[in-house]
Amino acid sequence: MKLKKIFSLVILFMLAVSFFIPTTKTEASSAVIDQNLKITSVKRNSDGSIKVNYTVKKKAIDGLSIGYEWPSQYRLSSSYNYYKGINKNKGEHSLTLPKPKLNLIGRQLVEIKLNGRYTEKKNYTYVFNRPSTVKYKTHKVTKAEAAASFTISDVVPGIALTYLPQTKVIKAAGGAYASWNTYSGYKSSMNMSKSFPKPVAGHYYKIKEYYSANAKFNVYTEVYTSYESYKKGVKPIFKGTTSFNF
Repeated sequence: MKLKKIFSLVILFMLAVSFFIPTTKTEASSAVIDQNLKITSVKRNSDGSIKVNYTVKKKAIDGLSIGYEWPSQYRLSSSYNYYKGINKNKGEHSLTLPKPKLNLIGRQLVEIKLNGRYTEKKNYTYVFNRPSTVKYKTHKVTKAEAAASFTISDVVPGIALTYLPQTKVIKAAGGAYASWNTYSGYKSSMNMSKSFPKPVAGHYYKIKEYYSANAKFNVYTEVYTSYESYKKGVKPIFKGTTSFNF
């Protein structure tokens, strides 16, 4: 019994001590960066370069730079990340980060980095690197297709697409397509709108495929009762967009 009491007292003492030991914060500090500068705006240019406006609060210390990193899922060498030294004079400044070396579809994380006696990093925002390509595809449903399950396949920069009209599903698989790459293993399956009409022989699909700045790949579909009604300018019986997140 004495041993049990001693053991219990030891446990209680250890818990009490651990309660009063301060915990160390694991989140990264950006105190030195915050004292020296801040990013005020970021814009991706049409050529893929990135313009960054920033404010230097006082004569800045050495070792500060602004740049971007690629997502970890790309498993790229750090040489594909890019950083550029800032203007250290107090005031408003801007710099341009060049177009990426590789045609990669994904989020570039724009950030401030401090190297030297202190090492800090502060994230600002992401920029979605993507092709400006807009692709159009059409399809006329046959009697055989309307009577059974069928697929429509297409390839756009960085993605292979499979449309399944009968089940109202679109599948996307990433890879090296049309001179662009998505990260290995990217796969996604999205449901189309519930109002997407059941395929009928003669239905005419007009499909628009494109990337947007909000890190999405979009599939806009219009369905017409026939090719003839489309040519006459009759309104589609369905129109809707299915989007894939990056």
